[in-house]
Amino acid sequence: LSKLLPLPKDHHLTAFGPDGRNFFGSPNGSTGTNLPTELVDALIGRAARRVLFVSFGYHSDLWFVSFEGRDGKSDHSGTLPNAVFALIASNNSRDQKFLRLQYGPGNSCVAWTESKWACHDLPTTLHSFLKQISCPQQAFTSNGEFRGGHPTQITWHPDGSFFVIGCAIEGGEVETSPKYHVWEFASDAIDYGWRKLWQTPEDSEAYKEELSKLAHVSIDPYKPLCNQYVFILKSEAGKEPDFALQFDGQELVLRHSFVKDKIQRSYQAPRKFIWAYSKHTGRPHRTDTWELPMKKDQRVKVYKDQGNDWYLVENMQGKQGFAHSSWLDLKRIQVDVYQEFVHDVDAKFKLGTITVFPNMRLFVVDRCSKEECKHNKAAGDLNICAHELEHLLRGSGCYSHAFLKEERNKWHPDKFARHCHPAHRDDLKRKSQELFVMMGLLMDV
Repeated sequence: LSKLLPLPKDHHLTAFGPDGRNFFGSPNGSTGTNLPTELVDALIGRAARRVLFVSFGYHSDLWFVSFEGRDGKSDHSGTLPNAVFALIASNNSRDQKFLRLQYGPGNSCVAWTESKWACHDLPTTLHSFLKQISCPQQAFTSNGEFRGGHPTQITWHPDGSFFVIGCAIEGGEVETSPKYHVWEFASDAIDYGWRKLWQTPEDSEAYKEELSKLAHVSIDPYKPLCNQYVFILKSEAGKEPDFALQFDGQELVLRHSFVKDKIQRSYQAPRKFIWAYSKHTGRPHRTDTWELPMKKDQRVKVYKDQGNDWYLVENMQGKQGFAHSSWLDLKRIQVDVYQEFVHDVDAKFKLGTITVFPNMRLFVVDRCSKEECKHNKAAGDLNICAHELEHLLRGSGCYSHAFLKEERNKWHPDKFARHCHPAHRDDLKRKSQELFVMMGLLMDV
């Protein structure tokens, strides 16, 4: 890669892949990690002198590279899906000079030329935008023809976040000069990094002018959370370009002319977790790299429910991914959470003078979504309902009327107040009263 010519001024290339595979190109040169041997062989065999674009699929056999040959002409190599072959076959000679193929997790991809595009399994948000900028009569389910200039960059994450550079809709028409930037962020992490990059508020005229300084954007689609991305601005005379980047959920690194320091992001990955155990080895869908590979009876941290019975989980090596509830022993989750609750309560009682009431919300596994409970939780101090409390207490393994009666007596306001610090007694007594009443409701069921 050291023999390749650097990219021109304000041109950058970032290609993320699974398992630490990546490629970076800039006016300072190119570098890569865990590159497929076939890709390197193609660059050498085709006498490439400058790499223009790189993309990695979920498997090491899936890759695409566009490069400038020794003769100065653009060429490409890689693994092309059937949709791309059809796209190339329908192109005119002008389009043959420009081809981009961006891979994503699983079988997702989008390919485009100067006039046409084709895609498969893109997030709905990005797919809808591509159809918006296509000729109405030619915007089909998986392909279309641009009404104006073509995008130069398309990058996305499965959570629905995406960024497109090169075209946008203005007043119902496609404007291509100067270039426009269209994006949607479904992640707090990338939204925070984006906002920190700019000096002016989004609703100001100056903000629109500042957007013209944006040179490059890339989002890692293979991370479970949308927390690995790169924003690079155009460079000023004699200076390195300003940027905002975040890798694998670490702190945001920000460099620009008005702030020269690292900024700790306000978004934090969820820290409260519960333990679960994998029921199987592997992952539900072999080709979906956003799912965490697990081993049977492996203990994993479960951070939060992502919806549709999918959870964000982390193994003991710190690698994160998604897991379906059918692969997790949720019964053992319930038991572990109850044990955490007991440990927390016992620790507070041992102090003799309680100053902080147990945070009941931390011990809720099965969130109750009943409308009648939403008001009660909002009006109370504990922010839980009787249904959530019942699910917690059933983790004891001995849930019964007698168990509830004994547990309820522990939280009687007058009895509990004896263990409280005088300065906090009134507040703690009110919270114990709320818990005492909820346990009484469970006893009446």
